[in-house]
Amino acid sequence: QLQDTPGEIGKAPRRLKAVRETLAAPIAGVINLVAYGYHEHRDVDQSIFTKDMQPTAAYLAQQRKFECLALREWAELLADQSQIGWMMTVVTKADLWWHKKEEVLGYYSADSEYTESLGSLRQFSPPVLPYSSVFHKFYDRTPLSGSFDDKDRQREREHLLKTLLASVGKGAL
Repeated sequence: QLQDTPGEIGKAPRRLKAVRETLAAPIAGVINLVAYGYHEHRDVDQSIFTKDMQPTAAYLAQQRKFECLALREWAELLADQSQIGWMMTVVTKADLWWHKKEEVLGYYSADSEYTESLGSLRQFSPPVLPYSSVFHKFYDRTPLSGSFDDKDRQREREHLLKTLLASVGKGAL
């Protein structure tokens, strides 16, 4: 069974309810989808964009803080590692941030607010995998990175699927 939990701001009650329901059975693995701050919501405040239509650094940092807050919510509930076989972090929207790939992947794998927010789940040493299923401008405004092409998209998809299949097959990464 696959359980998708809502990640949006204001969805904490639904997210925590979904995690608690999931805890009723053993959890094969956890995939945490993150976006390095490139989170889109229904209403967009135009002040989040610079003159060249890039999201401001402050907006991206604020969204990463929310990402960590949501992670801490459910990581505490999953603190008992015996319930989980494996974990991975998938950084979506690579088409937007690929030009700063080392910075983004480093944030999710090195000592950072994100890895701190994993709590005891850090012991899984979750791999960090880039991903982008489509090429899509941020809020239909922000230009793409210009350095992530279809070959990159296909290569990263294959890597994600291989890692996922290995995780499911072995029960651990």
